[in-house]
Amino acid sequence: MKTSFQGSCLCGAVTFKGATDPSFVSHCCCQDCRKTSGTGHSTDFGVTWDEIDIQGSLSKYSNHADSGNIITRHFCPVCGSKIATTNSAYPNEAAINIATIETPGTFQPDIVHHASKRISWDSVDCEKSDRDEA
Repeated sequence: MKTSFQGSCLCGAVTFKGATDPSFVSHCCCQDCRKTSGTGHSTDFGVTWDEIDIQGSLSKYSNHADSGNIITRHFCPVCGSKIATTNSAYPNEAAINIATIETPGTFQPDIVHHASKRISWDSVDCEKSDRDEA
């Protein structure tokens, strides 16, 4: 059964809603996610693009991950809130920033990506981790 969600950027210029059974709910401790979140990790959940309806314009920034894949971050051009991240290896999927949904407790993270890059002071609530690839 799919779970409904809705959210927005900080200023409200970008809003979104959808329903999903997330393909993942994870913390990521890679340096890029730390920089874009402004803290020790980013927490995101996976949806397909057809499961989300986004209203408003998004700006993009792309860079190469260590794996060679192209990672694109989609954010509000007004306030800078990161809404989604995409990976060229999975073109039909998006990782939605869980902090931008109205009920962030809806989805519970169950894995830590790039756990070996976690900053010692950043506690994450998952014991399971995966390999260090993006």
